[in-house]
Amino acid sequence: RSYCPAAIAAMAAVSPMAAAQSSNVRGAISTEDSPAASSTMQHRLLAGATGRYLVQLTEYNEDAFQLADDAEARVDRRLRELQGNSAGRGNSAGRGRSGETGPKKNAAFELPNGEILEIEGLAPGDEDLLASGDDIVLPVEATMDGRKVNVHGKPIGRPPNAGNKQGRRLATLVGDKTVVGVRVVTSCNDSTTSSAANLQQYIFDDAVNLAKQYKACSHDKLNIIKPPNRSSGNTAVASDIVNGIVTVNINRCVTADADDGVMRNEITNAINSAFGVSAPTDIADHFMYCLPNNTFSGIAYAYMNSWMSLYKDSWCNYVSAQLHEVGHNLNLGHAGEGSEEYGDQSGMMGYSYSQNDTPVMCFNAAKSWQSGWFADKSLTIDPNNDAGICYSGELYGLDSYTSSPEDAKVLIQLQSTSGSNYHIGFNGKQGSNSGTVEHGNRVLIT
Repeated sequence: RSYCPAAIAAMAAVSPMAAAQSSNVRGAISTEDSPAASSTMQHRLLAGATGRYLVQLTEYNEDAFQLADDAEARVDRRLRELQGNSAGRGNSAGRGRSGETGPKKNAAFELPNGEILEIEGLAPGDEDLLASGDDIVLPVEATMDGRKVNVHGKPIGRPPNAGNKQGRRLATLVGDKTVVGVRVVTSCNDSTTSSAANLQQYIFDDAVNLAKQYKACSHDKLNIIKPPNRSSGNTAVASDIVNGIVTVNINRCVTADADDGVMRNEITNAINSAFGVSAPTDIADHFMYCLPNNTFSGIAYAYMNSWMSLYKDSWCNYVSAQLHEVGHNLNLGHAGEGSEEYGDQSGMMGYSYSQNDTPVMCFNAAKSWQSGWFADKSLTIDPNNDAGICYSGELYGLDSYTSSPEDAKVLIQLQSTSGSNYHIGFNGKQGSNSGTVEHGNRVLIT
């Protein structure tokens, strides 16, 4: 296609690291002709590089099954996707005991232009000290192999004046957040199934979607909105951004070697080039990359405390996947139950469902407390300092937050010396939470 050379040239212009990798196209030193020279170039590009440490959580759908009959009244039999990965996939950080299921968890490094590379060879203890979103400096020994950075066990550096916070920039769950949905068209005519108009409906405008559900769950404290329309400087690479949607053309086919990590960075560079920005976050707070089918083995993934989420084709349309993955961007972790990483089906940070406008539900008490949306109607009890103090009274469901009395309580936090606090809430099955899949109209402790 005619846009392919333009796309390649555009990516080379904004991505020196990509230029070093695809040398046969961009005129860099060929790794086949001169491996040593190429290795030196990659080392020079990475040594001492400053960026952000990220944690990527990938959801898998290796099994599908019907929810078992439940003695609780009004629990429907629903098809749900098992997002946990098998015991043989992912790494130990993404699983509990042997045989349990859980997400694939990867460490990653984000460059200032938005490209994201996996990190390997972290020093013992570094992964425990780092949180997703920390500003970091790679060691001078860092090298690059394809889309991966290897730090060879050397300590990760901290930016000047980072202090104990390590340059941490925590996501906020209040205010207006601009979101762009991204359709992808490859050079082999593979594309996101949904049209731009349909994606607009699924993300912003139909009955139940990312924007409307976050607005309802937060009681207007978090508003997902479309950024202003923006003209593309090169429509061969990316369309204009209209009503929160852009179509990006990339020089890649969906084949066995079409690694989503490479495709992800090509999309990022295409956006930077077409709109003349240094990073996609110059345009919007969050981007949803809706990739063509068969691009990767999971159903979706996102980066904690970050701006990017990715979906396999139609999963970009499903409200539960949307809230779940953007929830990771907003620093919400998974909601488990027992040994199941996604087992809490009372809210959106558990399992996701391959359904358009259902289930209509929000978040469990722990995630709701973290959001800060209900702080004025919440109560904290510290048994160490409040010995003998109890709460006796009505507990309102989160959907009743606005309509409940001014002195009402919707959340209770019971602090613990073990480091894991307990959160108590009434899982009212009404309004924005009318479709909660599990334990509707019960008091739940998370």
